[in-house]
Amino acid sequence: MRLATVTLAAGLGTRMKSGIPKILHKIFDKPIIHYVIESLAGLSPEKSIVVIGQGAESVADSLKGYPVLNVIQKEQKGTSDALKAAMDELEGFDGVLLVVNGDTPLLTTALLQDFLAIHQRNSEDLSILSFTAKGIHSYGRIIRSGNNYVKGIIEDRDADAEQKKINEVNSGVYAFEPHILPLLNEIGINERKGEYYLTDIVDIAVRKGYKVCAHNIAEEEQLAGINNRDDLYKAFYYLRNKIVQKWLDNGVSLFDKDTVF
Repeated sequence: MRLATVTLAAGLGTRMKSGIPKILHKIFDKPIIHYVIESLAGLSPEKSIVVIGQGAESVADSLKGYPVLNVIQKEQKGTSDALKAAMDELEGFDGVLLVVNGDTPLLTTALLQDFLAIHQRNSEDLSILSFTAKGIHSYGRIIRSGNNYVKGIIEDRDADAEQKKINEVNSGVYAFEPHILPLLNEIGINERKGEYYLTDIVDIAVRKGYKVCAHNIAEEEQLAGINNRDDLYKAFYYLRNKIVQKWLDNGVSLFDKDTVF
């Protein structure tokens, strides 16, 4: 399977309350986005593109050691506009495009391999990696029909009371066949936010008869985005606990796990 990747990393990250771009905040002395890029590198893509915006110069400088191509989203016009910023670099590419967010450091190569294998095995046109959210959240909900087919994705801010009860949500990880990408040009602006939502491509593709599927194959912790300091704290503890458990499983005795990392 020919593969290219796009990492959407142009968001403002205002909830971090920091002058540092969100994706450059660190877990174990490594920037958030480095975890993402390294997981993607494990897939050996032909092209790896990063869409940057806020703090573009410092983000690009941080990524100098990686085989990625940086493109700039000049204005913050939403996730669909961010992906369109990468299209010139994908001209003529006829393989699968994997799109991820740059603020998901717990995403693993193994999970992405499983997701892409399902996409390819089922001959899907557009695949979405979903998960079951616990508690109160602001993720976009996966809307399914009575026969369980995907109909669309509704963003939290646009969901009604009934839709907010849905706990299968969008992770922001997508696999696109190349013939789906022109549908980006059919996405209209969301009047409430003044942005172009990438999630709207799902409804467009479904209405045109394309095979669109969502796969709930991962835990929330693996796919959670880092939006604030609390999220950063939780990601640190998740990774630390994995490291501690690895040593325990290999015969190392630890008597105070909370002070080991």
